[in-house]
Amino acid sequence: MKTRFSVCLFASMISMATLGCGNEGQGGPVTSAQLDITTVPTGVQCVKVVVTIGTQTVNPPLMTVAAGASSASLSLGQLPVGSATFQANAYNVACSAVTSTTVANWVADPASATLSYGNVASVAMNFRSNSPVTVKANFSASVAEVYTSIWASYARMSDGTVTQWGGTGVSNNFTPLAVPSLTNVATIAAGNTFACAVKTDGTVWCWGYNWSGGNLGPNVAVGGWATTPVQIPGLLGYGLVTDIAAGPFHVCAVTAGGYLFCWGDNSNGQFGSGTTGTYNPTPVFSRSSTGSVAAGYNYTCILDSWSNVMCAGLNDVGQLGNGTQVNSSTFVYSWSIGAIAVATGYSHTCLIALDNTVRCFGQNNSGNLGDGTFNSRLSPVTVVGLSNVVQIKAGSGNTCALLQGGTLSCWGENQFLGTGQLANQPLPVQVPSLSGVVGLSMNQGSHACVLLSDDSVKCWGENSDGEIGNGTCDYAPKPTTVLF
Repeated sequence: MKTRFSVCLFASMISMATLGCGNEGQGGPVTSAQLDITTVPTGVQCVKVVVTIGTQTVNPPLMTVAAGASSASLSLGQLPVGSATFQANAYNVACSAVTSTTVANWVADPASATLSYGNVASVAMNFRSNSPVTVKANFSASVAEVYTSIWASYARMSDGTVTQWGGTGVSNNFTPLAVPSLTNVATIAAGNTFACAVKTDGTVWCWGYNWSGGNLGPNVAVGGWATTPVQIPGLLGYGLVTDIAAGPFHVCAVTAGGYLFCWGDNSNGQFGSGTTGTYNPTPVFSRSSTGSVAAGYNYTCILDSWSNVMCAGLNDVGQLGNGTQVNSSTFVYSWSIGAIAVATGYSHTCLIALDNTVRCFGQNNSGNLGDGTFNSRLSPVTVVGLSNVVQIKAGSGNTCALLQGGTLSCWGENQFLGTGQLANQPLPVQVPSLSGVVGLSMNQGSHACVLLSDDSVKCWGENSDGEIGNGTCDYAPKPTTVLF
């Protein structure tokens, strides 16, 4: 039962004329009010009353209660007439010790009365014991998106920071650690042992290991490490970066207006700029009319402004999809019937057609094209029995598709499919015990990660560098929760 004590407030009329200077702003008759406390709890030394009348708030002076008194009559002074609400606190300290942060020992439930000229009003106020509870709360950002490289994994958090785990180019982290000095991130691309982030201001920042092509830009020595992200120059003046992709050794970015720039290794013409070269640390303009970009091992594919899929670079197993095995330093058509997304693996490519089915081409020695065979294809073939696909990602020898409703189907090198089986699968199989998937990532490597609707992240597959994020380096045949 809550301990209470009661007071009665009496208000009597007093004419405006008695107020004197300093009260002219009251604008009419006022009353004088008195607070009568019939029972004073042990310890109460001070009472504070706040009165709200219309839009006006009146704060009478703090009222001292004599220690040990059985009752008390305290003056509230003069109050304007009108409909009034009284609120009050009582303290077990002297009024001289009460500040704006002092916690009241007793709190009165609000009480109302109408103070009118010529009438006497009375209102009872009941105080209840106030026992505040101190709690602690930790606010942690949730995961907004997940990304994978060959040997590492990354998460963009809802607060714009980034965490990473696995072979990140600095050390092997078996559980997520924050990337230092990186905020306001909008999206990420991850390559071999490096990653690049696009900030909300459209600038690009990369960190990790700088391979011979110069994937970290001109400000990091070849063969050197950047433990703190460094900005990639040469992209300013073309609008904000809207999309970015990374192969093992090169990076491509799309700026506003559809301009495509690439940097890093261009040994097979993967920039699509019409030239080849092995060292391009500064972004090179490739083409315009680009919607989005994906990067594989020494080749690049784009979805252009007209929903065509085009690819450039290495083509030894048909990963460009143009019916040949000839490398191309310019973009060639892979699919001109219309697509909504394209994904590049290590040496095979998949796209989502306009009808939400999937086409794949390139290397197929593990069944990674999903057409029921193990034959590589130089042109797109249909993935069998798959529809309602909303996202597609490709790995080293496997492919996964996120379906409407949040389930996942994968095919190819089965030890990395999350099914727990070891035989390769040339046809799509649903990853068991996995639902509510809202995001998917695979990128030329042998592991995959998904973001679930409950904000958890699960990864599976190769884990020799800790890329699964479960605190071990043991291979994970099935989806395993990342230990954030």
